[in-house]
Amino acid sequence: MIFAESKRKVSEAAAAEIVAAVRPMFGRPAEDGGDDDEEDWFRYHAAQSARAPKPLLVGVFQNQPASRVASIARRLRLDLIQLHGDEEPEFVRLLPAPCIKAFSVDAGAAPDAAASAEFARARQPGHHAHVLLDAHAGPGGAKGGGGVLFDPGLAARFSASGVPFILAGGLTPATVGAAVAAARPWAVDVSSGVETDGEKDPEKIREFVRAAKAACPRRC
Repeated sequence: MIFAESKRKVSEAAAAEIVAAVRPMFGRPAEDGGDDDEEDWFRYHAAQSARAPKPLLVGVFQNQPASRVASIARRLRLDLIQLHGDEEPEFVRLLPAPCIKAFSVDAGAAPDAAASAEFARARQPGHHAHVLLDAHAGPGGAKGGGGVLFDPGLAARFSASGVPFILAGGLTPATVGAAVAAARPWAVDVSSGVETDGEKDPEKIREFVRAAKAACPRRC
């Protein structure tokens, strides 16, 4: 559910209705989500999210006051908070749920230098629970959400660090298989890539899931 300024933004009232409809569908915790003794920060949180009852309720925010984000998260009992702006690492400590933090590389910047700096921030433990890599539209452009494909080479480079991550940016039923095979992300994120005329397309969603799973038959 998106609470940031976006054409997909939902009101708190609409979000509450969604939560009320979805909560009864929650399944039981998975038995193979991971090891509670895992000492790596990111792998521990990946294991906890994998084990949690599904679906997970996620709220997306961008450069909004921490008090506002925390208030919505508590009221709706969000499972995860996704931060898609310029929030500093310490911002996460003010929030009541684990955070997904989006990181992007400006397409107009020097790829190696920009990626190295951004990836170093992404890999810093102790703050955000999950890393999301999304494409930047370029100078003055939005950070993600524009259907721009994240550089598969950069994604594979980040994957080599061993930090579980969520891959976003320009993924469609036609592109997700190759992206998953190349980068081996922990999860993928999609929105416009499974839409037809601005509306979610059930068949495209099914095709997307099939393609993603086929590219990684075992957990990546």
